[in-house]
Amino acid sequence: MGVQRPMASVATRRRRSPGPERSPRRWICGRPHPAGGTVAANTPLVPLLASRAVLVRFPFATGYLDRSGLPQEVDWIAVDLEQLERYGVAFRGDWKQLRKARRWLAAHRDSHRVQAINSGVVVLQRDGIQHPDLEAALDRQLERPLPADPRRRR
Repeated sequence: MGVQRPMASVATRRRRSPGPERSPRRWICGRPHPAGGTVAANTPLVPLLASRAVLVRFPFATGYLDRSGLPQEVDWIAVDLEQLERYGVAFRGDWKQLRKARRWLAAHRDSHRVQAINSGVVVLQRDGIQHPDLEAALDRQLERPLPADPRRRR
């Protein structure tokens, strides 16, 4: 719960930056994520989540070593599949990330549950609550054919 500020009159109201409770950095797909949650996100989402104590790049990693040196898995996965599809048509690096991300998502559906999908951004939580409508939406997204490899179309 954020700190409440006194209301300013309309005449003296100045534009202020949003408080931490309204900051877009706490929101992906229109839903807040716990400030202490660990995240794996693909490159376009990293700036939005950069204030986290643990943030690794998905699909390259979903685990990390904690301060004790013990391996841990992240709590959240956030991936912008739509952007990877859009750029994967022209850039092989994005196409390979899309292929790897889709394979990872298909292989980890039992341990990671979809919590939100919006504009191609998928957010999953490890051992999260199952939402059948969101799981079905991800199924439809994963059933779409992978774009052709840009290197092989020449």
